[in-house]
Amino acid sequence: MDLSVHIEFLSKTDIGYLNDGGNPVSTAGAPLFTIQLDDPMAYVDRSIRQVVDMKYHFDGGITLRSLTGIQNIFTVNNLDANGGGPFPPANPLLQADHNSFKSQGNFWFYSQEFDLVSPEDQQLRWVLGLFGERQVSSIPDFLKTGKNGFTFTGFFLGFGADVPIFLSPWHQIEDDLAVFGNVQYDIQPDLTVEAGLRYSYIHKEQFTDFSLGLFGFLNPPTIYIPFGNPVGGSTQHESGDYVDGKIALQWKPTDDDFAYVSASRGHTVKGMNIFPPHDPYKPVEVWNYEVGWKSTILDGHMRTQLDAYYENIGNYQAVFGFTTGGGGGGVINASETRNAETRSRIWGIEASGQGNWG
Repeated sequence: MDLSVHIEFLSKTDIGYLNDGGNPVSTAGAPLFTIQLDDPMAYVDRSIRQVVDMKYHFDGGITLRSLTGIQNIFTVNNLDANGGGPFPPANPLLQADHNSFKSQGNFWFYSQEFDLVSPEDQQLRWVLGLFGERQVSSIPDFLKTGKNGFTFTGFFLGFGADVPIFLSPWHQIEDDLAVFGNVQYDIQPDLTVEAGLRYSYIHKEQFTDFSLGLFGFLNPPTIYIPFGNPVGGSTQHESGDYVDGKIALQWKPTDDDFAYVSASRGHTVKGMNIFPPHDPYKPVEVWNYEVGWKSTILDGHMRTQLDAYYENIGNYQAVFGFTTGGGGGGVINASETRNAETRSRIWGIEASGQGNWG
């Protein structure tokens, strides 16, 4: 057996810098586009990404592909957390709060995929693959590093403190593993059936140590008490596996017409909220059904696309805002991810066309 190969190598490097000045926060009860902010804002992303794509072409036509990626993002996001405040404190002896949220974090993404691909000119074509990814997220601990990783200042007591009054480090590792396969078979030269199956496994682990600062008017503050976590912080785990797939029938009656019908099932991953009590949320399940027709008409001058689809979605994930705190007129605007209690259904019809008479 001749195992001589032809090798392709492609390397890409992306370097990014984004600075849009910050995310403005509107004021409750005020017109949407009337923005009044009194705390410094910042939003900066610095990133670098390296991708290496290698293909090994065997003489028999089979291709082995390796796709390797590594990416790092450092981000800063500071915003005014009470919009048009400060508001008068409940105690007139206290200073009005300038409530702000300051954050920064470092995020790493490592991925590796291997694909074994059959020749394209066969009646039966197939792809087999393995995929793995690790995401490492790290937000620093202010009490240990002095960096505003995930910190709220002001709030609660009306002391107008510049030091955090509510804070936590955050460390999360997410591992994703998958094995998948896809086949296409030409029943006739103009009729093809396609099927694919994917098994996925995910594991998440996060650590938080939320603290609520007292006597924030001192610099540095003297007391931090646990808030929703045991002393020393807590670790949460979530893991699960999913089986997804698709099946499709493709028909090409003429060189100018192509019709298809397909059914597929997919998931997004489960997880847990960062704020105590760290409620978990389920993965989203999506069933998708689609039928479509693509055609070339008017002697090749125009191409058209027409399709109809229906989606049935379970455990839809949505982010809900809530407030916590009080005292001195200050509140914390927080959010958590929850699942919809009932299934969602979406259907639609799409039509488009492109013409060229030039």
